This record gives sequence, C-alpha cells and structure tokens, in this order.
Amino acid sequence: MRLALNAFLAVSAVAFTAVCKPLATPVSAASCDDIKIIFARGSGQTLDDKEYQHLKTELDSALAPRNDLSYSFYELGSASQDGHQYPAVGLVFFNIISAAVSAGTAASYGDSAKEGSFEITTYISSVSTSCPKTKFVLAGYSQGAQVITTSASKIDPSRIIYAATFGDPKLYLPEGEG
Repeated sequence: MRLALNAFLAVSAVAFTAVCKPLATPVSAASCDDIKIIFARGSGQTLDDKEYQHLKTELDSALAPRNDLSYSFYELGSASQDGHQYPAVGLVFFNIISAAVSAGTAASYGDSAKEGSFEITTYISSVSTSCPKTKFVLAGYSQGAQVITTSASKIDPSRIIYAATFGDPKLYLPEGEG
C-alpha cells in the first residue's frame, strides 16, 4: 500500500509540474502564492503526521525547482479559521458505529468532518479574497479525504487545480454504496 501511494504521489507530482504552465503573477507577490496546497489528516492523526510530511516531501521535490512558481502548504487544524478548526477525531468504537450507521455524519466523527469542511471553505474563501489569482491543490487521507470530497462542491471549481484523496471512508459507508 505504501509503495503504491509513493508511486502515485511521485507520478502525480511530476505530471502536475509537466502540464502546469506558470500562473499569472499574483496580486502581491510578497504575500500571495501561486498555489496553496491544503492537506486534511486522517482520524486520530496529529498535526504534521507522516502522510502530511510525505506529501510535502514529494511535492517539494517536484515543485521546488520551478523558480517561476510560488507555493505554500496549509494543514487543516493547524489554525482556527473564523472559529473553525478541524480536530480529526480518533476512531473509538462509538465513532466507528455511529459513522457507519449515519454515513459519517453523526457523533464526534461527523462533527469533526463538518468542522474540517467549514475550516477548508473558510480558509479558501479568505485566501481567495486577498489573493484572487491563487489556485489550490487539495489532498486528504482517510477522514481528511472525506472532508475534501464533501467540501469540493462548496468551492469554486476554477480555483482547484488538483485534488487527491486516499482511503476516503465514505466510499464504504451507506452513501458510497452503489
């Protein structure tokens, strides 16, 4: 599984840099990046966990040589956005049962996913207002993947240049069946 993930990330990063033409110069090059890379961690993971570090390492190695492209990373839960901060709650027995029964919307698991959705949409809205030319790369692992996929419909699609999710649990929940 890890080898497949590594290969996918490396190929995606290379493909991304090969097809991505330089973006227009941001409104204020000192404060606005061309790209913001947003990551949502999985259930019970701490900030700056191994999946986030791996994503950063792979994308840095692919994007750093591009002198014509500015980018930065943001991990959901690392700061409060208008009172919203993604907790990525752990999966204790009660959370597993309530997530399975409610398609991932009940109890603390559902609250965590909703909080992540509020944080990401608030963050993107804020950055988009101050940096109208900034584009976004979205990535999520496990519960974080669910946050990304449920939030995508609330984000202007012209702002997203790439999205990757790994192990989205809602694919195995009732609304993912069929």
